[in-house]
Amino acid sequence: MPIDKLSANAFATGAVANSLGFTPANKAGDTFTGNVVFSANATVTGAATFSNTVTVANTITFADSTAMSSSPVGFKNRIINGGMTIAQRGTTFTNCINTYTLDRYYCYGGPDTGITVSQQTDTNFVSGKCVRFGRAAGDTYTNNIGLAYSMETIDSLPLRGRVVTLSFTAYKGANFSGTLGMYLQYGTGTDEKSVSYTGGTAAGSVGPTLTTTATRYSLTATIPSNANEVGFYFSYTPTGTAGAADYFNMGDIQLEIGSVATPFEVRPLGLELNLCKRYYQILCNDNRIDVMRYSGTSSTIYIPYSVQMRTTPTFSLTRNSSVFGPVNTGAGQGGLDPESQNQYGMSLYVYTTAIPDQVGVKATVLASAEL
Repeated sequence: MPIDKLSANAFATGAVANSLGFTPANKAGDTFTGNVVFSANATVTGAATFSNTVTVANTITFADSTAMSSSPVGFKNRIINGGMTIAQRGTTFTNCINTYTLDRYYCYGGPDTGITVSQQTDTNFVSGKCVRFGRAAGDTYTNNIGLAYSMETIDSLPLRGRVVTLSFTAYKGANFSGTLGMYLQYGTGTDEKSVSYTGGTAAGSVGPTLTTTATRYSLTATIPSNANEVGFYFSYTPTGTAGAADYFNMGDIQLEIGSVATPFEVRPLGLELNLCKRYYQILCNDNRIDVMRYSGTSSTIYIPYSVQMRTTPTFSLTRNSSVFGPVNTGAGQGGLDPESQNQYGMSLYVYTTAIPDQVGVKATVLASAEL
C-alpha cells in the first residue's frame, strides 16, 4: 500500500519502511538515510533531508518552498567551485595580495611570504579537495588575510528577500594559532568583489573555534530585498609566531535557499570546470601557434573560447623563447598582441619580418573576466 502523505506525526513501519529505506524513527522533518521511492503522489509537510537516492514515480509536493533540503536535480548550491576542485591558475600561492587563487576565490590582505594558500587532497571533505591556509614555521605575520567569493548580480537577484544558509567544513592543524571568521555579505552595486561591495553589509557571520576534527559549520540569514550582490569572505587572523602544523583546511562550501544546511552537493567535475571558465580560461598553455603572412607586418589566428565568458576578458600573453621562422619579437608583446576580442573568442596577432612566410610561436594565453 503506497504512502501518499508524510506528516510530522506519521511514519512508515514494517515492510513498507524497509522497502522505502525508512527506519521507524524517520518521518517528515527528519533525515532519510536510505534510498527513498515514492510510488504515488506524495506530500511532505515538513523539512526533509534526503542523503541518498530519491525516485519519484508521480508527483512530489512540498508544502514549503524551502522544505526540500536536498534536491535530486542539482544546483541547490549557488557557489561555483565550493568543493575547491578546480585550480586553473595553480595549486599553490604565496605572498598573496589582491589576486585570484583557486578558481573564483580572491585572496585579499597580506602580502606575506610565510603564508601559503594551497589546494589539498583531503578525504575529510565530500569533494575530496579543500583549500589550506598554512604558515611557515617562525612566521610572525599577524594581519588579516582571507579569501572572498563574489556572485554576479544576475545570480544574486533570485536571492533577494530569501532566507539562505551558508555552510562549510573546516578543521585545524595540531598547532594552529589564529582566529577564523566567515561573513555572508550583500551590497547594492553591480558585479563587484564582495570585500568592496557598494553599501556592503554582513547579512550574517560565524566565528567557529576550530578543532582538529573536520566539522560542519553554518549560518542562516535573510538577504534584503534591495540586494544586487551576494557573496562571502572568510577572514584569517594569525596570532603569535607560527610553528609546525600551523594551518587550517576549509572546503565543501555551500550557499542554498532555506534555513537548513543540507549535505554538500557534488557536481560533475567537467560541469564545475565549465562554470569556472565563464570567468577564467587558459586558451593556450605553451602551445605552438602557426600563421601564414602574405602582406603587412603581421598575421592573425582566431582562438574561440570553450565557454562564453562573462564579459570581454583581459589577456595575459607570454611567448616562449622558441620561435619558428622570422617572428618579429620586438613588436607588440614579444611578437604577439590580442585583437578583435569579445565574449566568444579572440584573434591573436603574430608579427613577422618577411613575406610570404609561415611562422610559429609557442605561447601561453590566459583570459580573465573575473569580477
